[in-house]
Amino acid sequence: MSDSQHKSTTSGPLGRYLQAAQFADIVKTGLILHDLDGVSLDLNAAATKMFGVGVSGLAGVNAIATKWKPVHPDGSLMQPDEFPVAMTLRSGVECRDVVLGFEVPDRARLWLSIDTYKLFDADKVIGVVSAFNDITDVFEGTLIRETMIGVMKVVVTSTDEATSLQSFCDSMLALAHVGVVGIGFKGPLEDGAQVTFPYVAGPASILKQASISWSGATANGRGPAGTAMRTRSTQTCQDVMTDARLEPWRGLAGETGLRSCVAIPFKVRDRDAVLVVYASQTYAFNELIVTGLEAIVRELEFALVHVKSVADLQRALGATIAALSSVAEVRDPYTAGHQSNVGELGFAIATQLELEPELVKLVRQSGQLLDVGKIAVPLELLVRPGPLSEIEFGIVRRHTTLGEKILSDAFLPWPVAEVAVQHHERMDGSGYPRGLAGGAISLPSRIIAVADVVDAMSHQRPYRAAFSIADALSYVSDNAGTLFDEDVVRACKAAFDDGFTFQDYSRK
Repeated sequence: MSDSQHKSTTSGPLGRYLQAAQFADIVKTGLILHDLDGVSLDLNAAATKMFGVGVSGLAGVNAIATKWKPVHPDGSLMQPDEFPVAMTLRSGVECRDVVLGFEVPDRARLWLSIDTYKLFDADKVIGVVSAFNDITDVFEGTLIRETMIGVMKVVVTSTDEATSLQSFCDSMLALAHVGVVGIGFKGPLEDGAQVTFPYVAGPASILKQASISWSGATANGRGPAGTAMRTRSTQTCQDVMTDARLEPWRGLAGETGLRSCVAIPFKVRDRDAVLVVYASQTYAFNELIVTGLEAIVRELEFALVHVKSVADLQRALGATIAALSSVAEVRDPYTAGHQSNVGELGFAIATQLELEPELVKLVRQSGQLLDVGKIAVPLELLVRPGPLSEIEFGIVRRHTTLGEKILSDAFLPWPVAEVAVQHHERMDGSGYPRGLAGGAISLPSRIIAVADVVDAMSHQRPYRAAFSIADALSYVSDNAGTLFDEDVVRACKAAFDDGFTFQDYSRK
């Protein structure tokens, strides 16, 4: 087991456990054997890989609890006496599914689910085994999703752009458990090519007081923020204290306890901007986290295009949506009511996903207008019972971009126009009109994409009979993760399980 060729010399019952546990090296669960004093006696290959040490690196009582600075899911530091093996030895109660994050050197934070099991000799407890399961991907995926939902909530309910940007920083800081969040803007080259940060959450000194440039001519322009803005590509620094790019700001980072960062360029309308996030641990930004943050930034970009006051969003919106929706549907008797049904199912899915009520309402409105661009498609193509040629299908596909233009010109709130252009995009990039994939497709569009397909399949069309709801749900389930968002598909099925039904608009 431990230390590659470690051979335990422990005698008695614990020695027998050590000898019998050689099989444990073939399992993926990390296992550590402790005596009644909490001292680590042995560990299997999986635990060695997780923590990067053998049993000699775990000398002392609760060595893991002090050596790797475990934190709770809310980011707070765990105290040594809270560590699961210590609690079991103290209380005699075994622990189950205790989630902690560990700062393992030279790698991203490791999130583990921990169980403890008492070892017996006859009726006497002689030790404890700690079992560690790596849940990093699941934990971080959930964290990103919850952060995105929380951030979207504050952005879509803000009354102006400045409030939206500051609220974005505040919610990112609270939800993502990071150290500093800031949004900076590109200044003119003639004024020193400075990057200024009017919106910051957390200890502001590193961004408010630091001199940051987007020009590569000087050292303060070659850091992550300046480089991201200049090259328009995400920049990551895993260790502030050793990365040469951070040398101009190392003192400020040390004062505030910040150790790693990521900088993501984006646009605020027509202005170049950069999101900078600092964390208090090294290697905080692995590929999954960075990809998730980039998806959140894309959502922010979409939202800021149409940020308006709450009063402006509500003024005559319902009447405008109803009028635009009816214009498209009155031309096609086979799809009259389709947009309404898509909006209602989108509403039900967004509710299942526990999105903010204001966003749930916007999803419904977006679904009600997804096909408005069909008013510019020749009627004979919409109702033809036979197959379309490649050129004709290309004309039909244009309804997405035409819908976007119509809805953008109508000054409707985000994400209505985005859904019109994106509802035929697919998670694997095989959709149209832009071939977007994954997080590049806005969440409301991913919701409406599923609702659109389920309703369309379950109603008659000129070229085919209707499928059953079960068949439609089976289709989106079979293609979850490739064509459709897996979370959205699960929420769609849950909506039907809870009693959702379509209005019957089919025409014979």
